[in-house]
Amino acid sequence: MKKLFNRIFVTLYIVISIFVFSNCSEKITVDRLIEQTIAINKPQCPMAIDKDTRLDSLKHPQEGTIEYFYTLVNNSDVNSANINNFALENYLINNIKNNAELKSLRRLNATFKMTYFDKNGVFLFSFDITPEKYNR
Repeated sequence: MKKLFNRIFVTLYIVISIFVFSNCSEKITVDRLIEQTIAINKPQCPMAIDKDTRLDSLKHPQEGTIEYFYTLVNNSDVNSANINNFALENYLINNIKNNAELKSLRRLNATFKMTYFDKNGVFLFSFDITPEKYNR
């Protein structure tokens, strides 16, 4: 799971850096930054993050939110009942909070939505990591 986020956040860092430095004179909005992040990462999907996780796509479902869609490809017995949602959500929050690559999105108060499916495409769980959660 850690490899997944490190890989995504490195990509986001590069995208955000290019965007910020090339558009310094323009007002940067969270939605514009999200759209550019998606445009750059979309061609790479689906992308294996680690042996168990695949990033399938990214979406801009609503103002201020970037959504990541993941598949747990090797876990046939995974379901929302046997996942410690509290621990996973805290892991995601800490990862978002502590990654310098996400500084621009955090500064603009983006919401990060992480949605997970099993290898058969069945919805497992989803987390909304809001500024209120990662700014604690």
